[in-house]
Amino acid sequence: MIGSRVELEYFDQNEGMSALFPREGTITSEFVAPSSADRWYVVSLDDPAELQQQIAGQQRYVLRTYREFLIRPRWLDAGLSRVPVSVFVAARSESGGPSGNGPELLCWGMARVLAT
Repeated sequence: MIGSRVELEYFDQNEGMSALFPREGTITSEFVAPSSADRWYVVSLDDPAELQQQIAGQQRYVLRTYREFLIRPRWLDAGLSRVPVSVFVAARSESGGPSGNGPELLCWGMARVLAT
């Protein structure tokens, strides 16, 4: 999968995230989250995605720029292919790596491989 081009589309009810899609990028690596056996794919985005997020419990916002998303299929035994598949779309923790609880989930999406 590393080196594959993928297209990511929005597929959720969290409308605040819909502005981040559609996106295209390249799978640059993969890893297993330390808190589970879930295999995540790192997608380097062609164009960075920006999103204003409210700081919990405050009337303040922070602008987050995402240069990569982390994705993994939502369904057991599903894989990435040229046929769209439902995926979790996540981001790395602030420290740059996966947090102790795994990646920060942003929303659900659909992913399909464009080219390998």
